[in-house]
Amino acid sequence: KQVNGAGIEIFTIGVSSDTAPGTKVYDLLHNCASAPENHFYVTDKDSVDKAFEAITNKVLKLRLTN
Repeated sequence: KQVNGAGIEIFTIGVSSDTAPGTKVYDLLHNCASAPENHFYVTDKDSVDKAFEAITNKVLKLRLTN
């Protein structure tokens, strides 16, 4: 919560079946992200690439607007 108040964006990525929706790890990662859209659950390489692309785009957008 203190980090969120400082304007720092936190992104999380769950990469295994242990981090699937409905698990405690998923909930932990989801709650650690600074916004719901900053948490990604991925199941394969393409999903990992898309998650990092989405994060990169958001970070670049933040840098350009701030």
